[in-house]
Amino acid sequence: PVRIYTLGRLSIVVDGRAMVPSGQQHKPVDLLQAIISLGGRHIAISRLIDSLWSDAESRGGRGAFDASLLRLRRLLGHDDAILADGGRVSLNEALCWVDLWSFERLLNRTEEALARHLPIEPDELERTSDSLLALYRGDFLERESAHAWLLPRRDRLRQRVVGVLAEIARLLETSARWLEAIRLYRRIIEIDPLAEACYRRLMASLQQTGETAEALRVHARCREVLHSTLGATPSRETEAIYDTLRDGGPANPSASA
Repeated sequence: PVRIYTLGRLSIVVDGRAMVPSGQQHKPVDLLQAIISLGGRHIAISRLIDSLWSDAESRGGRGAFDASLLRLRRLLGHDDAILADGGRVSLNEALCWVDLWSFERLLNRTEEALARHLPIEPDELERTSDSLLALYRGDFLERESAHAWLLPRRDRLRQRVVGVLAEIARLLETSARWLEAIRLYRRIIEIDPLAEACYRRLMASLQQTGETAEALRVHARCREVLHSTLGATPSRETEAIYDTLRDGGPANPSASA
């Protein structure tokens, strides 16, 4: 009955009805985010107090936690949606569905299959990437405040999804599924605009379909993003592909690794 969406914009749906927290529910919502960010299961109450209440508030931290937990349970509409036992709290998986959990299960299975180098048909690779992207609607709690306890989970998740999708795109390249690989590389760059290796592979894949002019535009975008974000220039590998494309030669996809 409780559905919690964390990939992209935070959304809470209780018994089919979207909940809109009031201003007084700011701390309970922070508590929910912290529970999910820290794993969702068996999170030490002391750790949550340290994460959510400043040193100036620490003397009353347990009281503030208890009050926020009460309000959070009311927000979720089910007292047992949050379980507390032995100084630890968990989301009740019998009542709560979290998009992050479904996404990570699929991500884990995909990483395992790729690591074992199991033969996967291109159509299955495409279905898997579509399923991952259907769940990954944005970075973990990307529109929420950048709390210290949230950022590590967000960054790790982005790195994992980019790595898996890039490997799927590479496998699509080996099957000459250029259009599918191009589509996927574009999505990866949307997720992580600094994924320079994916710009290189995108350039090479576009060249394979005769879209050399578009490949050169991709290079220009890569250069602009790196300069504006990091004050950096593209690597030698990226520039080598650019030089080849500019001179009219074939770009080697393997050079984009």
